[in-house]
Amino acid sequence: MPLDLLLEQEPYWVSSNAPEADLVVRSQCSLARNFPDYPFPSQCTESEKQVLEDRVLSALDSLNLLSAGVYYSLPELKPVERLLLAERQLITQSLLESHGPRGVYVSNDQRFCIMVNGADHVCLRALLPGLQLEEAWAQLNLADDTLNGVLDFAYDTQRGYLTAHFDALGTGLKASALMHLPALEAANALSVWAAKLARKNQQELHGVDLHMPGDSEIKQELLNESCMPGEMEGAVLCDPAESAGHLRLLVNSASLGRQEAEIVFQVRHVAQQLAEAERKARNQLSQENELAFQDRVGRVRGMASRAYLLDYAEAVRWLSAMRLGVERKLDNSLSMERINRLLLTAQPAHLMLMREAASESLSAARATLFREAFDLK
Repeated sequence: MPLDLLLEQEPYWVSSNAPEADLVVRSQCSLARNFPDYPFPSQCTESEKQVLEDRVLSALDSLNLLSAGVYYSLPELKPVERLLLAERQLITQSLLESHGPRGVYVSNDQRFCIMVNGADHVCLRALLPGLQLEEAWAQLNLADDTLNGVLDFAYDTQRGYLTAHFDALGTGLKASALMHLPALEAANALSVWAAKLARKNQQELHGVDLHMPGDSEIKQELLNESCMPGEMEGAVLCDPAESAGHLRLLVNSASLGRQEAEIVFQVRHVAQQLAEAERKARNQLSQENELAFQDRVGRVRGMASRAYLLDYAEAVRWLSAMRLGVERKLDNSLSMERINRLLLTAQPAHLMLMREAASESLSAARATLFREAFDLK
């Protein structure tokens, strides 16, 4: 589909009809793959990148995948259009910042994409709403098996799949869940969880990490505002007070020495533990001061319906309060899907392309978007 049609269609992960959707915004699995006869993309010439891109496109065509989606060549897109793909989690920071022949295949429902010439020659990704890591992995595994039938990927019998980043060496798999954890942050409990996971990782030399997504903001070619939390390359755990709308990314820290199903199971298991702890913390906070919950949601609704300037960081914080209000049934006029939609469309490229906002008036356009969504009249 042309990019304007992709813009009109919401990505599937925006849906709230999924397990644990009140606590998990989306589940995501990515697989890194490389060819044995070429260096990693960062060391390739532009002509080599072109050969690699042609090889992948030929494989997609032979598998009839191009009939079920579209391949976007990034050099042919405007900077704001490339940024749109990043905001939808369809390309990584590495692919956005790369140069030369590169692109991304996107399925028509936006549940699945194949990136070419980012950090690795090929990166497959599946995105689903809520906590659906097994389902995302099943889709990714099928696609990987299919591509392996026509493409020869670099594999070592001892090290597994060879990747550009050491933390993906082995299976090449990164499994993550983007979680909303305001009560645990309010109770200062996330630092305890992060320390617990860090100790376990040191003992086992692999495991699961909890990150603050804002650490790896996608560097934009047009704007200085931060995007939807996405790519986690090189991220570290920061002070919870600095987190973007209480969103935390749970992701496996390594993939060497474990099977893919085991990695997915472990990330899901920790996500379920965090979800249970978050619900208990919310219930405790609610019992201690239910009126404070209601006041916060009401104040944010009032500000959102009357704002005339709004930056993205503040918008994410407001949506965090509204998300909590939906879960606590404090405002029946809201829905989780509506909040997810705003989290997506309040981003810079979406505002520029959907509402024709100029880069210098993004805050005003975002405020208008919120006034229209939450007008009390």
